[in-house]
Amino acid sequence: MKLEALAKPRALKQEILKTLLDYVCGVDDILEDTPAGYQLSPFGQAVIKRYGKQTAEGIQVNFFDVRTGAYGPVWSKLSGLLTGDEIYGETLHRAGSFAEKGLYTSAKGMAPALIEAIPADAKIALELGVETGLLECLGRERRDLTLYGLDRNPEALAKCARLAEREDVNHIKWLESDLFDTERWISELPNEIPGVIYTIHLHEFMASGREKLVKLVQKLVQKLPNWRFVAIEQPRLEKEARELISPARWLYSHSNILIHHLIKNGRILSRDEWTEIFEDGGAASIDVRPTGYLEYQAYVVHLGEGAGAL
Repeated sequence: MKLEALAKPRALKQEILKTLLDYVCGVDDILEDTPAGYQLSPFGQAVIKRYGKQTAEGIQVNFFDVRTGAYGPVWSKLSGLLTGDEIYGETLHRAGSFAEKGLYTSAKGMAPALIEAIPADAKIALELGVETGLLECLGRERRDLTLYGLDRNPEALAKCARLAEREDVNHIKWLESDLFDTERWISELPNEIPGVIYTIHLHEFMASGREKLVKLVQKLVQKLPNWRFVAIEQPRLEKEARELISPARWLYSHSNILIHHLIKNGRILSRDEWTEIFEDGGAASIDVRPTGYLEYQAYVVHLGEGAGAL
């Protein structure tokens, strides 16, 4: 696309836009400067295919909004965090809109593994922590499921209801509750019917401490023995893995650790550490599966012996 056609509809300064596009062409393989204008390279098209998410408004693409846009305020005040002059959550906050947008687009890559982990005869699927778009994916793929979304933030629930409606998924039941207030939200579920609880936020729930997470698993085992619990996580990689994966994936893994540990909004655990939490919670069995998306793994947890029949 010609420079003017890119700049004019968006009210952008052409000289600044050209400088930025030339920089991208020079340091990465995503764009090419051709006689016909700037266009996606074959690699760039592959990036769009992997990270793009088809929505009612067109394709949304996550170019790591979480790492850059959302954490811009944090990166600019690292010195203050180091000295204690800045305290995350009090004097310093990340840009939440970027984080939400990045999560909504990138979570699409986890949908195939999630859908595969849900048994054909499951009747219910409940997501812990919304704003991922995964409920919409399930709603389109498995219209036989009764869907629930759980979050303690009423604004997040309202926003997700609007997004789901836009995607023509209108059969989601929204539950406003704290995750660890299990008596409150489990009572809303028809626990005699087999179902699946899933989340991609387990590392963030670790901010409340390992003990609370183990007790959560214990409560689920007790109250929902015929259910499965599916957690999709990018585990902390051991040193030995560095020679086995690409440099980009190794760096991505460590940036994931950095952004969560830096502001103490979660903990990134190894595969064995996640497995031990489920074992200590009394789960009947844990099946760890690759998702085929970056280094994320799906922890498919059979809460009780009855869950094995699903």
